[in-house]
Amino acid sequence: MKEVFTVRPGSRVLCDGEFATVRYVGELPHILGNDIWYGVEWDNVCRGRHNGTHHGVKYFDTSHPTSGSFIRPQKADLGRTCLEAIVERYRKEENLLDVDVMRLPQKAGRDRVIELVGAEKVGQKQSHLDKLEEVVLRDMRVNGAGQPGELQTLIPSVTVLDLSRNLLSFWSEVARIAEQLPCLKELNVSENLIPVPEHSEDLQPSFRTLKTLVLNKMSYSWEQVLTCSKMWPQIERLELWKNEISLLFTPDSSTLQSLKYLSLEDNPLYSWQEVCKLGNLPRLEVLCLGNTTLSNIQFPGVKPNQKTDLFPALHCLMITHNRITQWKDIAELNKLVHLRELRISHNPVMTEFTPETCRQLVIAKLDCLQRLNREEVTRQERRGAELDYLKRYWQSWLQNGGHSDLQKAKPTFDFIAEHPRFTKLTEIYGPLEESEVRQQHSCLRNSLITVEICTPNDPSFSPVIKKLPSTMTVGKVKALVKRMYNVGVHEMSLGCVSSQAANMEIELDNDLRQLSFYSVGNGDRLCVYW
Repeated sequence: MKEVFTVRPGSRVLCDGEFATVRYVGELPHILGNDIWYGVEWDNVCRGRHNGTHHGVKYFDTSHPTSGSFIRPQKADLGRTCLEAIVERYRKEENLLDVDVMRLPQKAGRDRVIELVGAEKVGQKQSHLDKLEEVVLRDMRVNGAGQPGELQTLIPSVTVLDLSRNLLSFWSEVARIAEQLPCLKELNVSENLIPVPEHSEDLQPSFRTLKTLVLNKMSYSWEQVLTCSKMWPQIERLELWKNEISLLFTPDSSTLQSLKYLSLEDNPLYSWQEVCKLGNLPRLEVLCLGNTTLSNIQFPGVKPNQKTDLFPALHCLMITHNRITQWKDIAELNKLVHLRELRISHNPVMTEFTPETCRQLVIAKLDCLQRLNREEVTRQERRGAELDYLKRYWQSWLQNGGHSDLQKAKPTFDFIAEHPRFTKLTEIYGPLEESEVRQQHSCLRNSLITVEICTPNDPSFSPVIKKLPSTMTVGKVKALVKRMYNVGVHEMSLGCVSSQAANMEIELDNDLRQLSFYSVGNGDRLCVYW
C-alpha cells in the first residue's frame, strides 16, 4: 500500500524548481472559498514576497523579510519515498543496460554504433538490488522512508547511502531509513534543511552502525551539531562543510568521543581560541580547517619549547586558504605532540619567500613533520632545511642573546617564541663557522644560475629551464625535481654537463654539497636519473 505523505509545518517541498519549507497550512480568510493554502519560506530569499504577513495578518515567521509566499497545494511537489527513488533510478539503469549496443546520432550520416562490453554483467548486478552496497539518491526528491521494512527487503546490503539535496524534513524520517539498513556505515544528508529534534537521544538506536556522517550546507551551528550528535555516539568521521559555525563549545565526556576525522571547512571560525575548544577530543586524528578565516595560531599557557596536552591524537592538520601571516604561528604547531602531516598552502605567510624556501622553513620549525602539502618530507630534505635554517637566522640568534657556546646562550623570549627549535638544532649540528654565515648572507640575486633540467632516460618529460641559487644543495634540487615532475621515486641521481665541455658529465654525488661546489654555472645542463 502506498504511503500517503501528510504536509505539515516543517515539511519540505519543491515548486517550480525551488526548494521551500512549509510554515503554514490552512485557509486565507480574505480569499473567497475554503481552499487550503501552503505558506512557505523559500531557500532562495529572492523568490518570496513577504515575511509571512499577508493583508495585515501574521500567518507564519520567516528568517528573511522577503522569503515568504503562499502557494496552492497543487503547485507543490511533495517528493516520493526512498524506495520509489531507488526503484526509479536503479531499475531504470537496468533497463538502459538491457541491450548490448548503443546508437549515437551524428550530425551527418548514419548513427554511430557502440558495443557495450560487459553491459549484461553490469545489468545483472544492478538488477540484484539486494546486493547493492552503495546507493546514491542525490536530487531524487526523497521525502521519507515509506512503509516499514520495505528498504530492508530491497537493499539490505547497503553500506553507503547518499540522500543529499532531497526533501527530507525531519530527523525521525532519516532514522526510519537508517534503521532498515543493518550494514549502513556512511550516510550523506547534506543540503537538507532538517531542524534539530527535541529529543535526539531517542533516535540513537536507528544509527547504531553509522561511522561516517556528511552534513554539508545544513545551516547548522556547532551547538546544534552537538545536540544532534546524541543520535550518533559511535561516529568516527563528521563532515560539516559550509554550515554556520562560528563559535565552538567543548564537547562533554559523552559526546563525539569516537571522532577521528572532523571537517569544518568553509565555516567562519575566525579565532584559533575556538579551535582549541576541540582539543579534548581524545581520538581526533584529522582536523580540516580550510577557508575558515583563521589569522593566528596560539596554544596559551604552553612555553615555546614544550608540548600541549590539547589534541593528543592529532596527526594531520589542514589549514589551507586562511589568513595566517606570521612564522611564529607556524612554530606554535610544533607544540602538537603527534603532528605528522600539514597542509598550509594559500596562506599569506607562504608567499613571503620562494615556495622552496617557505617549505624549508616549515620543515625546520616542525620536528615531527613527515608530509607537507601532500608531499613527503625525506630525511635528506629535513637535514638540508634545518642546516639552511641555522644559517639564515644565526646572526639573529647571536644578536638576541644566543652564543656559539650553548652554556653561555641566553636567548630572548621573543626569539625563542619565533624559533623554538633553534637551540635544539644547534645542539644537533653544532655552532656555525663564520664563513658559512657569510656565504648564507651573500646576495641571492647574484648567486642565481640558469640551468636546463632534463631526464635523458625518460624522454616523456620535456626539458625545463630553471633559475637556481648556486648555494642550493643537491638534495634540495632532487626534492625540487620530484615536485616538478610529480614523481615519487626514492632513488635519484644527478649529473651536470657543462656548457663548456658538452662531452663530459660530472656526477653530483653528495646531497649536502651546494651546486657551487661542483662549479655548476649558467647554461649548464642538470641530468636527472631514476
